[in-house]
Amino acid sequence: MKDQSTAALNSLSKAGSTYTNFMMHYMQSLTDMIVKENAKMIEQAQSEFQAISHAKTPAEVLQLASEHMVKTTNESLAFAWKIYTLGYEEQSQLLAAVQKQLAESSASWQAMMDKMPSGVFAAPGLLNDSLNGSSHSQAHSRETKSSQRSARA
Repeated sequence: MKDQSTAALNSLSKAGSTYTNFMMHYMQSLTDMIVKENAKMIEQAQSEFQAISHAKTPAEVLQLASEHMVKTTNESLAFAWKIYTLGYEEQSQLLAAVQKQLAESSASWQAMMDKMPSGVFAAPGLLNDSLNGSSHSQAHSRETKSSQRSARA
């Protein structure tokens, strides 16, 4: 028989490991995409700048520069969409994996909670005194002691 408390605690470790693995994969994919896209954009910009520098008239320079700016803007928007899509896909996969782990480990957590004795948690009165501060509980203690002394006299 499997120790339920160990299984429940191991589920926390598995969740952390799952998150780390997904984040590492996401960061690697994101880095690869950024390097690839930047190399492509730099190469295209160099050829466009060469064409601009070889333009014969000012009107041709303005036309080529305008086309370059429009193309660069569109490529930047497409790149941003790729980054968003990659993040969305990775997040969806992470959430599915975490959901699966939660379903698998919920029985272990429930079994561990069922095995805990009923008096494990602090009594409400003790919790209230600690939340109200020690001065309140000390004052209450002093009042009780003084009333006990007057009852004896």
